[in-house]
Amino acid sequence: MEEPPRKKPLLEVSIVFEGLEKLPNDVVAEVCDYLDLQSLSRFSRTCSNVRTLVNEAVEGRYKVLAAELAPRLLLPRRNDYKYMWFRTRFLELRKKQRVKVSTGIGHTVVVRGHDVFSFGEGTFGSLGLGDLVTQESPKQVDVATCLKKHDPENIDRAIGVSCGTFHTALLTEQGRVLTNGEEEDLRLGYEADTKQLVPRVVPFSQKTRVLQVSLGANHGLLLTADRQVYSFGKSTAALGHGKEIRKTTPRHIVALKGISCISVAAGEQHSMVLSDSGELFTFGTGRHGRLGHGSTETVNLPRCVQYFVNMNTKICHVAAGGNFSLAIDDEGNIFSFGSGSAGKLGHNVAPPYENESKPKLIKFFTDSNLKVADCTAANTHSAVLTCGGNVYTFGLNRYGKLGLGDEVDRSTPSKVKVYKPKVTAEKKLDVHGKEIVELELVRFLSVSSGDWHTMMVSEDNLLYTVGGGWFGRLGHGNQLNTPVPKVVEALRW
Repeated sequence: MEEPPRKKPLLEVSIVFEGLEKLPNDVVAEVCDYLDLQSLSRFSRTCSNVRTLVNEAVEGRYKVLAAELAPRLLLPRRNDYKYMWFRTRFLELRKKQRVKVSTGIGHTVVVRGHDVFSFGEGTFGSLGLGDLVTQESPKQVDVATCLKKHDPENIDRAIGVSCGTFHTALLTEQGRVLTNGEEEDLRLGYEADTKQLVPRVVPFSQKTRVLQVSLGANHGLLLTADRQVYSFGKSTAALGHGKEIRKTTPRHIVALKGISCISVAAGEQHSMVLSDSGELFTFGTGRHGRLGHGSTETVNLPRCVQYFVNMNTKICHVAAGGNFSLAIDDEGNIFSFGSGSAGKLGHNVAPPYENESKPKLIKFFTDSNLKVADCTAANTHSAVLTCGGNVYTFGLNRYGKLGLGDEVDRSTPSKVKVYKPKVTAEKKLDVHGKEIVELELVRFLSVSSGDWHTMMVSEDNLLYTVGGGWFGRLGHGNQLNTPVPKVVEALRW
């Protein structure tokens, strides 16, 4: 297990910034503008006066980032410094990200800038290429033509993606949603043939834009700009409309009316909705405790997870897996609940793995002083991104999908180590006159996972994939398994 990073003693911090706290406030404020978040954190510990100025600097930075990302990302209407400190780093990562990726069981879809590429299994039409051909390398999807069929006079572009089991949803700048793939019981949001081979706009009568789409196995969730949630598809409970509705085109979840919602996540048979105030609502199949309500009962209407309310814990990000869930709070701590099979809850326990029907803190990150920025949950494994840009994985490691170079399962989060040549100002030569190539760890902006593979987007917006390669789902031009993350060369900028 990776050795936890040591906290620097206060004395070291005082020496690094010695004298700066004695400068006039306007000068200190200007110094803050040139410091990254880690340096600001250290600077804030020099004295109370500096701490106030640093907090104001972080608030300003947060508001600027929030305004820039507001058209495509809903954020809580909150002003506490603790939240802004943590989420500023998250927003910095999102601002840098130019590549979005999502995956189903056998296919992967990437939005690079505004161009859409797909690869992997084509059997169900989930690649959106107009045929049922499997692709081992990325191939561009003609989204522009699909959009013109819907509205010839309007110019729109893709900005996001979510993959279900055998289907895909794209999100556009103007808030439209297009879906393609296997159609069954309205899982695409409309009635279609058995397979929809190219993206088609989902009819949506509301005037407000869609800002987020999340697909599960048989249902999907839409989050609109007015902070309301709509569901579609088929489910016994995950649609959130009560027992009487089990199949529908996009329909407003009335039970959430009056609640300002900012994020959604659709699992295999359950749904998660996050409110502006940090409350988490879950509904759907409760088997294995995946809803976090302390039981395994099915819940047909959105219900607040009381554990977080009782602990006065505000949630800011969630991920819904096959039969378990992950939730990140506003201090960068991460909780897991649901099925514990293969150690995917990350609680460092030996088999037999127990289920958790209430949220449980993953202590590894807290004990290691690591703040979590993002997470993803598949069927049998989890991946977590820290604020420092490092990825940790745990759970079933078949085909090497954890990216650790082996196929050993992990119940404790383990760091994925990927190296690249370090860029230096001067070349260094060894005694024989040959250039010494120094390596450094690759830092990441986001992470996503499918049933048998994991994908990571690096700080330079390169896509790394790892795990089971059959159907070409890794995008490397073959169907070989890859136990160590490898760049998808065809998508290199």
